[in-house]
Amino acid sequence: SKLLSKLSTKQLKTDSNAEIIYQGTVVTSNDLTIYNNGTVEIILEGENARNVLLYGQNPYQSKINEQTIDITDIVIYVNSISFSTGGNQYDMKSFKLNFDNKENINLKVIGAITKRGGLEINGGWKTVTYENLKIISDYNEDTDRDIALILNGDNITLRNITYTSTSTGAAAMAIFAGYTDNTGVSGGVLIRGNNIMIENSEFSISQEEFINITEWGLDPEDFPNDFHNYGFFFYKANNITFRNNNFLFLSMDKDSSIESRKYSPILGGNVTTLSLVDNEVNVKYVPGIKLVTNNSLFENNTITVQHADNTIELTGDNNVVRYNTLEAKGEDNKGDKTVIVTGTGNIVEQNPKVEVVDPVLKVDTVEFVAGSTSNIQASIYLGDDVASDVNKGKVTFKVNGKTLKDASGKTIYAKVTGGVAVIDDYLIPESWAKDAVTIEAVYSGSADIAKLSSGKVNLTVTSAQAEEPSITTSDVSAAAGETITLSATIADNGKVINSGKVVFKINGKTVKNADGKVIYAKVVNNQVSFEYTLPESMKAKEYNITAVYTGNDYRLEDTKTLTVN
Repeated sequence: SKLLSKLSTKQLKTDSNAEIIYQGTVVTSNDLTIYNNGTVEIILEGENARNVLLYGQNPYQSKINEQTIDITDIVIYVNSISFSTGGNQYDMKSFKLNFDNKENINLKVIGAITKRGGLEINGGWKTVTYENLKIISDYNEDTDRDIALILNGDNITLRNITYTSTSTGAAAMAIFAGYTDNTGVSGGVLIRGNNIMIENSEFSISQEEFINITEWGLDPEDFPNDFHNYGFFFYKANNITFRNNNFLFLSMDKDSSIESRKYSPILGGNVTTLSLVDNEVNVKYVPGIKLVTNNSLFENNTITVQHADNTIELTGDNNVVRYNTLEAKGEDNKGDKTVIVTGTGNIVEQNPKVEVVDPVLKVDTVEFVAGSTSNIQASIYLGDDVASDVNKGKVTFKVNGKTLKDASGKTIYAKVTGGVAVIDDYLIPESWAKDAVTIEAVYSGSADIAKLSSGKVNLTVTSAQAEEPSITTSDVSAAAGETITLSATIADNGKVINSGKVVFKINGKTVKNADGKVIYAKVVNNQVSFEYTLPESMKAKEYNITAVYTGNDYRLEDTKTLTVN
């Protein structure tokens, strides 16, 4: 007790200058500490603790009221109390402190006990918070009409609560006649009030069948309505939030042969601005949620209803049901189709949530060898996978900000096929082997995907081993009188060559034009190409065709075969 008191003292100080102005033991081992910042701490233990807590014994009242400070916060640590299991004479709702201004005081009860027989929490304070309680309502015929869990008032928070409600008698749970003006309603939890939060808690509630007055032969004057038994029942409730809770709803019979319509919904009644977010809800034998509600939100929940056709049924306006994992009775009865809404402005969508993955353009090839030919590739990705269904648009590549072009100076466009764009056999220049060289891919965009850029990516280019300069031409086959294309490529360790000339010789004789002049081809970006018409007089046989390069630094030759058919 003393150790807890010291720990609590540190936790409770909302002002670094707060000092204890009273600390003592009141009624056996129960501690009372009052701070000059307006905080009162009460630690309850032992058999007599219930009397102090429940009936507001004079020692508490007098010690608190003797002080000249304004009380703003009361925190009660309930370590152990002997509660009665039947009736509510020892219920925590009976706790009384004689303050005229309790509406200006925050009350927090932090429990380390198991409370049997239900619990009623009333408002009237500025805020009321209950934490860490375990509550068990295990009713039988002898405990008929005991309270279950009742939240009655405004600004109430339940946090880290474990609540179990079962029954072996005719009345399943609390009868809410005094709270709902309707004797035909009972349930495991009644919520009546405004601004109520329930979070990080666990609920296990078993429901009895509702009583049909016609089937039971009851007098309609005495029982104007069927007697319904809900898991949670809302009455005059507004701004109610459930967040990060676990719920298990069962029938008392636990018999799947009994139709779920014989039971009332797990959530029923009338509530405005209900927020059910990030909860796990498992329902067996009984129906799902059925509410009259407006402006409510159901989001990011997992709701499984094993023996009914619907998970959620709402009557009202401007409700939103989205991003939930929903499953009801029946094969493939999942998602949006398990939700029924009646009213205007309601939204039911993405149950479950469909993650939208934005396309990303990436350069796939960033390592090259200068002086060699390589493919340059970029792909459009959705997550980790290539967007293989993208077959529109084109990609250009920029190295150090300059767009790659062909030998004629035209921009090279790589068409996108199966999400991939490739420039084939591009000669990697020696200039790329320098430090801080970047490449960037740019997608033109299409009707399906907007324009994309990969951003600049560093290239890793190694210099090729020094080789002798060379010229390469190709074999040619044609008939006499036909026009052929003579071409050649000069390579010099990745250097870009734009000087020198090339002539072609057939069996040692230089190729000339129709005027008898030698045809000289200027080298542009390491390449030459021109058309030449074979004389009609050429005989059908094989000839040597030689490309001869003449430049400032060297003379190069390459011989291939010309076949005249």
